[in-house]
Amino acid sequence: MGAIARRTVPLALAVSAVLAPFAAAPVAAEPVARAVLMLSVEHRGHHGRSAPTSVLLLCGPAGGTHPDPQAACAALEDARGQFRELRRMVRMCPMIVDPVTIRARGHWWGRRVSFTRTYVNNCVAARQTGNVFAF
Repeated sequence: MGAIARRTVPLALAVSAVLAPFAAAPVAAEPVARAVLMLSVEHRGHHGRSAPTSVLLLCGPAGGTHPDPQAACAALEDARGQFRELRRMVRMCPMIVDPVTIRARGHWWGRRVSFTRTYVNNCVAARQTGNVFAF
């Protein structure tokens, strides 16, 4: 055995002995969301349309960029993923005309979702959709 081999073999054995426990450790799989929805709110005021504000909502498990994904997912689960069936909130809203269009696109437990509706203002949109679009 040459001089290089005499140094390389023990080094390789030492490195593999140190790294072996890490190689054997199982890698935790990231849970896959069963519902992936892009929600957006677009104001259409006196000065034209604004750029939409959008958030990502993941359900099963709840997550994404929505400010309250657990509550939004719970509301959608109660409505079986049907945006038209969302439970309305009891809430007073000002009668100010500032139209807002809400949109939902994505998948809910394997079913394609596409929902668009325009409300008189943001407060009414949030009230009618159980705060799913309150962002």
